[in-house]
Amino acid sequence: MLYEDKQRQFDARNLGYVRANSELFNIGALPIDQIFSPENINNTNGIKIDEQTNASDSYSASNNQIAGYVSGNYSFTKKLNVIAGVRVEKNTQKLNSYDISKSAPINYNRDLTNVLPSTNITYNFSEKSLLRFAYGKTLNRPEFREIAPFSFYDFVNNRVVAGNSELQNAEIDNLDFRYELYPTPSEVISIAAFYKKFKNPIEVVFAGGNNNNITFSNAESAYSLGMELEVKKSLDKLTGSAFLNKINLVFNGAFIYSRVSLGAVTGANQSDNRPLQGQSPYIINAGINYNNQKKNTQVSLLYNVIGKRIYAVGNTYAAGYPDWYEMPRNVLDLTFSKEVLKNFIIKGGITDILNQKSLILQDGNHDGTFDSNTDQVIQSFVPGRVYSLGIVYTLRKD
Repeated sequence: MLYEDKQRQFDARNLGYVRANSELFNIGALPIDQIFSPENINNTNGIKIDEQTNASDSYSASNNQIAGYVSGNYSFTKKLNVIAGVRVEKNTQKLNSYDISKSAPINYNRDLTNVLPSTNITYNFSEKSLLRFAYGKTLNRPEFREIAPFSFYDFVNNRVVAGNSELQNAEIDNLDFRYELYPTPSEVISIAAFYKKFKNPIEVVFAGGNNNNITFSNAESAYSLGMELEVKKSLDKLTGSAFLNKINLVFNGAFIYSRVSLGAVTGANQSDNRPLQGQSPYIINAGINYNNQKKNTQVSLLYNVIGKRIYAVGNTYAAGYPDWYEMPRNVLDLTFSKEVLKNFIIKGGITDILNQKSLILQDGNHDGTFDSNTDQVIQSFVPGRVYSLGIVYTLRKD
C-alpha cells in the first residue's frame, strides 16, 4: 500500500514600470537608457514601479493518492515463468486559481481510479539465455505548473510560458519483446522490439496564432515503436594484454519511430504528420570502463547522443509557424578514481569534453532540412566543460 499527500501554495508578485502620468511623460521613440535615466524615475512626470500582480499569479494545489499492488509468480514448466500483477490507484488532483483571460475562477479537480495491469513472461532456453515478453500500463499526470494559469517570461526562449487547466492524464500501454543472453554474470547481449500506445499524450505547444506563448496540450493519441540493442562485454581473457583484460565495453542504442494523432479540433490548428513532441528517432549510449581492483583504479569514458526532437509544437495559423527542433549534440564524459595512499582516493573527471553547441532550430524556409546557416536559430549556446577533482578519505576499522 502507498499513501501520498502533496500540498502546494504558490504566490508570485509581479512588479513593473508604468508611466506615472501619460500626459506628462511621452515616451515616444526615446532610447531605453533615456527612458530609465534617474531623473525620469519618479511618481509625477516620469515612470514608476507599480504593482501588476494578477489573480492568476497564485494558486493552491494538492495531490492525494492511495495505491495498492498485488502480484503473483507461477512457473508453468522449468523454462516458462509468468509474473503478473495489478496496481490500483485512486488519485485526486486539485488546483484552485483564476483565469484572467476568461474572468473566471479555476477549480481543477481530477478524482480518478485507475487499474494498471502488468505481466512479465520469460522462457529460459538455458541458464544463460531467455526470451522475455512484458506488458505494463502506466500513467503520466500533469504537474501543477502545467495546469496552473500562472505565466512567466522565459528569457532563454523569449516566450511566455503558461499552464493549461484543461489538461488530462496521459495513459500509456507498453509492450516489450526481447532476447537476452548472459555469457557471464557480468556480461549481457540483449535485442528488443517495443511498442507504446499513448492516449492523451501531453505536449509542449505554441498557444494561439501570435506564437508568443508556450503552453501544454493533450494530443488525441500517439504511438511509438522501435528496436533496442544492449551490449555489456568484458575483454577479460580475450587477449594476452593485462591492460586490455581489465576493460569492459558497454553499448545501448535504440531507434524509435513515433507519430501523433491530433483529433479533429486540435489537428485543425497544429502541425501534423510529425513525431511525438520530445521523442528522438534514436538514442545512443556507449562507454569504455577500465577497472584495476588490485591498484584500486577506475577510469570511464562515456558517450551519448540523441536524434533531433521537437522542442515545441508549431501551428498552422495564417502562414504557419514550424515546430522548434532540438538538434543532436555529442556528449563525452570522463571520470576516474585512484587510491594514492591507504584510505585516500583521488576522484575527478571532465564533463562534456566535446563542448558542442546546444542548438534549437526552426525550419524557417520550409525546405524540410535544418541548417543553422539558412534556418531560424531559436537558441544557441555552448554549455561549457566542467572539471572536477577531489580527495576522499575513508575511515576503516581494521
